[in-house]
Amino acid sequence: GGAQPFAPSASSGEEPAPLWDAVTDAWLREATGRERAARRASEVDSGASAAGATTKVRGGGDDVGPFRHVSGAVRGRGWHVSNSNNWVVGPNLTETGEPLMCNDPHLALMAPSIWFLNGLRAREDNMTVIGASFVGLPGVVIGHNGAISWAVTNTGADVQDLYIMEEQAGDGSAYKYKGAWVKYNTTTETIKVKGEADVAMVVRRSVYGPV
Repeated sequence: GGAQPFAPSASSGEEPAPLWDAVTDAWLREATGRERAARRASEVDSGASAAGATTKVRGGGDDVGPFRHVSGAVRGRGWHVSNSNNWVVGPNLTETGEPLMCNDPHLALMAPSIWFLNGLRAREDNMTVIGASFVGLPGVVIGHNGAISWAVTNTGADVQDLYIMEEQAGDGSAYKYKGAWVKYNTTTETIKVKGEADVAMVVRRSVYGPV
């Protein structure tokens, strides 16, 4: 229990958390479709995204009319606007007279959260850094040091190609491709496990990639 000294291995488990949010959509839809009829599955996942959500805004705020032509121009190009962003408001536009940085990395809400607030202090250099970071990373990903601030963005990528293969009855050693049964290309990978015996894993590959 309690805080433990940082070890580089702690960072190795950090990366899958935000990536998991990016790769599970197709798997979830495919699994849901197997368990429920297509009509019922569509009731669970309509294909709508958070980017298309709307909120009824009360009146009395600033007029955003001048900016409407900007969003219209973006839609006209057929872009799917769902990426993260950051921007800075100049000091001549803020009440404090100081610049204001805003940042929205567009990472999913998770429980437990992938973010935590943290701060670092270097007494020798009289420097303090404060902000937010990913669990497992010792630095400050988004934050400021009293003189400068920094932010991050991430973007979506087309990283999913999901193929449903029909396997040959029996041992499943072949799959149907262009009307014919084709044998999987198989290799045996050896997984080294510290303090335990090696684990042999058979990897099957089709013309589309690993299964």
